[in-house]
Amino acid sequence: MACAADNILCVPWQGDPVKQHTVTSGGAALLKCVVKADSTATRWYQWSFGDGSGDSGVLTVSGSTKYNLGISHTYTGATGTPFTATLKVDKVDSSMSNAVSGTYLTKIEDNNLDAQINVAIDKGLWWLYNNGSYDVVNSRMSWHQWDYTNTYTSPTASAIQAFAINNHKIKGDPTKDPYVEAVKWGMNFLINAPRLAAVNIAGNAADGNHNNYFLYPISDQGSHIYEGGQVMDAIIASGVAPGDSTGRDFAAAGHNWTYGEVVQDLADMYAYGQHSPLGAWGEWQYYTGQYDNSSSQWAAIGLIPAQAAPWNVVIPPNLKSQNATWLAYSYCANGGTGYVAGGYFGYQGACGSYNDNAFNTTPSGMVMMDMDGQVGYNDPATVADERDVKWIGAEKFMADNWNTFMNTTSPSWGRNRSYGFYAVAKAMRLAVPRPVEFITNSGGTSFDWYRGDGSHKGLAQRIVELQFADGHWTGNLTNEPLTTAWMTIILKPALFAASPIACFTASPNPSFANLDITFNPSCSGHSETGKTIANLTKFEWDWNNDGVFDASSTTPTNATHQFACAVLPCAYPVKLKVTDDNDPALTATTVVTINITNPPHPPVAKSGGPYMVSMCTNDSLLLDGSASFDQDQGQHQEGCTTCPVDTITAWDWDLKAPLTFDAIDKTGAKPALTSAEIASDFTVGGNGIALRVTDNTFLAYPSSGEANLTNAAFDTVTVRSACMCDLAARVKSGKIALTWAPVAGAGSYDVYRSVTGPNTGFAKVASNVSGATYVDASAVNGTKYYYRVVANTGCGSAAVSATAGGR
Repeated sequence: MACAADNILCVPWQGDPVKQHTVTSGGAALLKCVVKADSTATRWYQWSFGDGSGDSGVLTVSGSTKYNLGISHTYTGATGTPFTATLKVDKVDSSMSNAVSGTYLTKIEDNNLDAQINVAIDKGLWWLYNNGSYDVVNSRMSWHQWDYTNTYTSPTASAIQAFAINNHKIKGDPTKDPYVEAVKWGMNFLINAPRLAAVNIAGNAADGNHNNYFLYPISDQGSHIYEGGQVMDAIIASGVAPGDSTGRDFAAAGHNWTYGEVVQDLADMYAYGQHSPLGAWGEWQYYTGQYDNSSSQWAAIGLIPAQAAPWNVVIPPNLKSQNATWLAYSYCANGGTGYVAGGYFGYQGACGSYNDNAFNTTPSGMVMMDMDGQVGYNDPATVADERDVKWIGAEKFMADNWNTFMNTTSPSWGRNRSYGFYAVAKAMRLAVPRPVEFITNSGGTSFDWYRGDGSHKGLAQRIVELQFADGHWTGNLTNEPLTTAWMTIILKPALFAASPIACFTASPNPSFANLDITFNPSCSGHSETGKTIANLTKFEWDWNNDGVFDASSTTPTNATHQFACAVLPCAYPVKLKVTDDNDPALTATTVVTINITNPPHPPVAKSGGPYMVSMCTNDSLLLDGSASFDQDQGQHQEGCTTCPVDTITAWDWDLKAPLTFDAIDKTGAKPALTSAEIASDFTVGGNGIALRVTDNTFLAYPSSGEANLTNAAFDTVTVRSACMCDLAARVKSGKIALTWAPVAGAGSYDVYRSVTGPNTGFAKVASNVSGATYVDASAVNGTKYYYRVVANTGCGSAAVSATAGGR
């Protein structure tokens, strides 16, 4: 019998067990599962990769009750191909006949920057999970920073933040998502290790919540100014609410503080510790009494989200004005040596007072400008003069020296400039009144700091390049754990919350010049549990990725656009930006390159779904790939009198995983499946299917050297177990009445309607119908409708059709 005491938790992408991890065709994919065992005895385990390549060998582990099992595998296939890998674990013997199992979902994506970012995040989080220190007795987990400063607080806080903004939240289900435990235990370490201490400041104006205390991180080297903001960020990102109890009485006064109080009292630390001697004031000091922009940025990175709802921390009114005075003092408008030009923020002062060529301190100053409410950015085409002169100069300085910043190591500290990378991401994403996407150099050239362009390497691309094979990063001033957390955070479009997801398909691509190309953003969504594409409020299109959005909509409707091309070939990077309903709103972008080329072009597959069907013996399934088309239809190689015209010659359907077309289950543009075939090919629930269309390029364009070209599309078939197979429809004028036999145990029914056909286009028109009848009073006379009914037990009816009309 199966050993249910062992539990397998395969890592879910973005905390959602139905989302698929990104893999690229021919690239090494890292499959990741955690095994919770009920004893330390030997376990035998085996991976099945789900692509028809066979299983791994049977391996063993022993001596623990928790195993982090990862394995590398290379998948190949068309973009969109899904695979389901399975990990089996047997605690009896190597036969695997007593095994329990878990599934790991992947999907092949185009090998572009977005896919590479997803893969890098996936690997980075797994490295963090495997390289934390576990205190099982106290349910705590921590990470250690040993380079430059010796501390556990910063890397633990930033690891929590990295997991949480990828939707592995503290209130998630640790029995399904192993990273939830890391967040819970990491927070236990920060709150209860203890890593925070209280200082009595009764009567001081810095006491924002009048509880007589501020909190500070206990630091091995007194660098609590660096760490406080990171702890605030971790708490805010983690998913706790301000009113949730920490379970700890920091002041030993008989009161367990809430997380809201902790964030407020960390803010009070910065309010209390702000440096204010005569002259240059408004920055923050650390243990030596030294003041600088590098240490001061961590106040800003904590205070910015802490002042927003729902945390709403209170800070003294003069904190920002004093900090603005410091920024004016430490800003160098001109001067410097080497490639350090004017327009930068110094280290402990202005011109000549910089470290690491001001690449760390300049964006640090810009983060503080964000906090102070100084206008950091507006549309340069209309209100450039409203931008603060310090921001404009600092932006130009970073843009002028961007390639040096990206591609050289730190001369002062060695290694890559990870500290400055994180400062740039904070400065740009927290700019007011909206995040900065493009920065402009002194020559007037603008480029996407995150994605880059042909002349400038984007920060995302550089971070992907710098990742080690095992998933970690290292850099200047920070070693592996803290750097890995920071780089993972940078790769997400939002710093403190699970972000929206921008995604679209472009069809056809590649294509002809001056031909309509359809852009479909329906694959966009949200990484926050419970949020979907319905939480996206704006979809904006930039047809040439120049920073100016050319079209927008408030719903995920298709857009069309044509591209000119005087001299073939041409390539157009198209950007989609989506905005969600968060307050403040969060955004995400993605870029797909449209290629305008000479023929031959591949055909375009349209699989026609999603489909709905039941296991009723009187039901059937009609697949419809007839909307597929060949861009080169009716054409052939110029001057060839014997060449046939190009056209689609085959429609091949793969109905069983793996959807690699190694086996073809149906052929033809519109094949029909009988109830027996439905029962043979599918299981109850969601089933993946694929259509591949093939043209005759080899004959139509013989000089191209191309074989016949193909294109694949992937779809789903939702199959319900059989009930209400007797569903019937009776028509009247403007009404259609449905009746069915009641289902034992069913308390209610949902009714679905389509005007497309018996298997597609269904939308729910009635929910929680209590009886075994329903009257559709919205039917339009002369229109043919198809209906299906689903019981709340999960079973479903066959389809029935009727045309409204009659008496």
